[in-house]
Amino acid sequence: MQKAILIGRGYWGKILQHYIQKHYKISHIFGRDVEDEVLIEALDKADSAFIATPLSSHFKLAKLALEHNCNVFVEKPSTATKEEFETLLNLARKNNKILFTDYIYTFSQSILYALQILQEKHIESIQAEITQYGNFYENESVLEVIGVHYISVFAFMQELGLLDNLCVKSCKFLDSKKQSATLEFSALQEKGSKKEIVLLLHCSLLSNDKKRLLRISTTDSIISVDMLSPTPLSTIDSSESLPIFDEKNNLSFAVESFKNMCARVKQDSTSLESCTNASAEVSWSDFKCFTKESRAFQSKGKGSGSKANDRALSAESLKSTQETTQNLHLRFSHTTLALLSQAHNLAQDSTPKP
Repeated sequence: MQKAILIGRGYWGKILQHYIQKHYKISHIFGRDVEDEVLIEALDKADSAFIATPLSSHFKLAKLALEHNCNVFVEKPSTATKEEFETLLNLARKNNKILFTDYIYTFSQSILYALQILQEKHIESIQAEITQYGNFYENESVLEVIGVHYISVFAFMQELGLLDNLCVKSCKFLDSKKQSATLEFSALQEKGSKKEIVLLLHCSLLSNDKKRLLRISTTDSIISVDMLSPTPLSTIDSSESLPIFDEKNNLSFAVESFKNMCARVKQDSTSLESCTNASAEVSWSDFKCFTKESRAFQSKGKGSGSKANDRALSAESLKSTQETTQNLHLRFSHTTLALLSQAHNLAQDSTPKP
């Protein structure tokens, strides 16, 4: 079994530890204040490093791990800026290592299934809402803490060709400490289309109501994914039966995908330019790498003859290479950071004063 180290002993680090142990032998667990000499000694004996520390430490820790020939799994967002991410990516390419960010909503089986449905439809608008009370981190706004979940989904949709020319149109923080915000994005309906659609995101760490809701309106239906519902995936104005997914193990899927990428990494990996080029062609089979045949479309059954079941069976038969998955992951990770940067730049003049 390969060796891994975990950096981060906080709330999320303890959760992540449980999933790491299923695939790796954890040789060391450190806090974020670990001395460089101690960390380097452990890195030199490890295959992978898992980083679950505050955002401000991601770049330094990931860079050190890559320099000492470890694959890196880092919690979202990857880094504070896209420039830092590009530095890490170049280093990962140079040393033939994997750089993976845990954008866990891109492993949601309900969201992934919804994106399959959208391949056959035209998106009209998107609304997302993510709220809760708490999980405040120093020097991190609500965008980095929870808003990035849906921002990464939007970036992922662009890489799959469901959206094009995605950008932040406006961002307004609703309190002086930047713990709640509303954002408006604009995008073209699809590549080559002239139809503009609006994407709205509301995120808050100051709400008494916990919500995780994505609603996508198309020309003939509304697809809804409520991550907190026992039946997360539903449609309005459609008679199609849909499978039911368990949304409690998405972190397991992320760790498993990281492990598979590490196992398949090749020396002839593509350049940074091709991994961050938003116009690069991505086939639907590339997306299939995010869902494994053994667990991807585990319907609890709504009729064996349903369209949903037929689609699931078809999807299970399609497999692609893990190398392509890595490039897809890197592109939407880069786009996610670019969107975060746009949001903060647009919000500078609208943030309420203390």
